[in-house]
Amino acid sequence: MSKQQIVNAPFLYVNSLGVSVASNTTLTLAAGICRDSTNTFDISLASAVTIDAAVNGVNGLDTGSFAASKCYAVFVIADSSKFNAERGLISLSSTAPVLPSGYDIFRRVGWAFSDGSTYFIAMNVSGNGSERKYVYDEPVSALAAGTSATFAAVALTEKVPAVENLQVSLQLDFTPNAADDAAYVRAGGSSATNGVVVYGSVATKKSSDQIEALAKLVTAAPTIEYKVTASGSLNALIVGFVDHI
Repeated sequence: MSKQQIVNAPFLYVNSLGVSVASNTTLTLAAGICRDSTNTFDISLASAVTIDAAVNGVNGLDTGSFAASKCYAVFVIADSSKFNAERGLISLSSTAPVLPSGYDIFRRVGWAFSDGSTYFIAMNVSGNGSERKYVYDEPVSALAAGTSATFAAVALTEKVPAVENLQVSLQLDFTPNAADDAAYVRAGGSSATNGVVVYGSVATKKSSDQIEALAKLVTAAPTIEYKVTASGSLNALIVGFVDHI
């Protein structure tokens, strides 16, 4: 009996199509293959493309102007009739980008973030399949000098994607008021008594730790909650997050 190679695997497979920041306003989308968002068509990007946020349409922003402090979804787009070559696109919508004329299928393959100067924030992305790990070149502040004695919400909007149950890596810098004071972090909307606990060791001396936290959507915003004891002070910085394409 002859053997036949299986070429196209369904179930929303993806291989490569990595996203990286090329300049202040451009991204590189690596070559790769994937199933489209409806799990119907195969999309094959033969070579890397540059996505320019300063232009609209193919290999650019779907509509509008590049804006500051936003989370952009990165897509590979294709023409199911095969008249137009596969290309890239970014959009503020993670599920319904405005497709250029001649294109009718797409798949989200990553994220990119703009800062207050309307520049892409440098990030490193690892992973080749459906799970990708994003790490900022420099951690991004989510909370500065937080002193709430009861659990208070911290929205991570525009710093991580608005995805339910997103795994986020946080650097916690805690300055206790007294030895053995503690800082607590839990998922947004959680009823956990404590969550993740970080203890201070010496009064007024900052201690740092890195933790994995879960961000849940609260009023559409990815959210964590924190509290501190005895007037301690907490800084929380986002190191990165895990994306599932």
